[in-house]
Amino acid sequence: RTLFEVYSPPFQASVDAGVAAAMCSYNKVNGTYACENAQLLAQDLKTTMGFEGWVMSDWGATHSTSAVEGLDQDMPGSYIDNGYDDMFSAEHLDALDEGVVDEMVSRILLPMARYGALDSGKCTAGTDCDDLLYNTNATTAEHVALAERIATESVLLLQNEGGLLPLPASSEDAETFTLAIVGSACDAPNDIDTMLDQWNVGNYYVVGGSGRVIPASVTTIVEGLKERAEASSVGYTLVLSLSDSVEDALVAMEGADAAVVCGGTTTTESVDRDSLQIDQQDFITQVAADSDVPTIVVAMTPGSVLTPWKNDVEAMVDIFLGGAATGKAIAAVLFGDHNPSAKSPVTFPVNEDDMVAPCDDLDCVYSEGLFVGYRALDSRGADVQFPFGHGLSYTSFFYSWSPLGLQRLPSGDGFVASVMVKNTGAVQGQEVAQLYLGFPEAAAMPPKVLKGFRKTSNLVPDSKELITWEIPAKEFSTWNSTAWDWQTVHGTFTVYIGSSSRDIRLEAEVQL
Repeated sequence: RTLFEVYSPPFQASVDAGVAAAMCSYNKVNGTYACENAQLLAQDLKTTMGFEGWVMSDWGATHSTSAVEGLDQDMPGSYIDNGYDDMFSAEHLDALDEGVVDEMVSRILLPMARYGALDSGKCTAGTDCDDLLYNTNATTAEHVALAERIATESVLLLQNEGGLLPLPASSEDAETFTLAIVGSACDAPNDIDTMLDQWNVGNYYVVGGSGRVIPASVTTIVEGLKERAEASSVGYTLVLSLSDSVEDALVAMEGADAAVVCGGTTTTESVDRDSLQIDQQDFITQVAADSDVPTIVVAMTPGSVLTPWKNDVEAMVDIFLGGAATGKAIAAVLFGDHNPSAKSPVTFPVNEDDMVAPCDDLDCVYSEGLFVGYRALDSRGADVQFPFGHGLSYTSFFYSWSPLGLQRLPSGDGFVASVMVKNTGAVQGQEVAQLYLGFPEAAAMPPKVLKGFRKTSNLVPDSKELITWEIPAKEFSTWNSTAWDWQTVHGTFTVYIGSSSRDIRLEAEVQL
């Protein structure tokens, strides 16, 4: 159940969207290496999920000629425990049934043909691709604009007590304004040489590892705020303390109208994070506690972090690895050029002990089952700092059932939920409405399970929009490990609709 109900849905969605290739990982799954796991690859992925593309290994993840088990392509480096024997050499492949090899080739070539990869070759791998791979600048103005848009729309507004944000953007808001900007992370470097020297080094802007894309330059937070302040008709005075000295930060903040305090942390492929702390946790906590200046914490993180300063600051924003446009994105949100609508894909816990800790052993038993992330925290009634799905806006939204409400699908196998979302605030904005299901007790499910979300258009004040979800029968099902198939649960379900997993605005019961 855990495999199919918790971990498989993103892979199933990718299969349904026509993804061409999947990669098997280094680890063992239930005692068998992922790249020779027939249950995982041949049965679950290719048969049950209907995957028609090819499976490739991760680099160094192949331990046998596991074509029959579902592996179609071996990537380099898989010689660790095989006496440097290439397990997918011509000699080994020649020992396979011809039909197996034909299927491997077909699974690779057919998606490439379908997506035009065979028609647009620019070079031949292993011979003349180096120049295109390493020396060609593929950046365009359109790419730069898209990167900035993605970063800006990804900024999470976690907290905004007293409406401190947005900052004054014109002389109609304020004639003058003193803004302190403190903390080394406000001017965090993009150290290209360090990253080039080690493949799995990341920074506050990009993840470390083989998927890393190193920007030639970044706009830091202080650079983004300076540029935006100078463009404003407000007479801004910026007071900087770009170190993690608490004493210097408090001096810079003295007499300011507001202060931006920055922090960040990194993540990389191949190792777990040591903790959920931000690198500057002690600095931010002490500055927030010791100053009466209205404070905005700006965090750059790869995911969930601890926020022990929450009750000592007015506002908090977070961006997950925003790339080259990080500073521009933060400035756009802090000055109100963009009204944030991002929602958090993770829970921000009160304590690390509330989360599942990384396993440092070779034999790792994960026994939490279906109760992971927000599902586990909800089931325990645990307090959190910011819940799953949380994200504020500079406007407000009112939810109501549409006249259609909840109706059974014509097939009788599910329901359609229809709600109206109205902008009840003073500025234009977008809302991401979320639908959760509560299952009958006999199903042994978490209290609420996310089943869908919808983002409104950019609603002007007093306007509203109809949002609908079609909830098919499969969403009312659980995985039956005996029948190896989905099985519809019958009984009373609760449909929850809201702005986060813990900000439920509407609910209704349905019988199935």
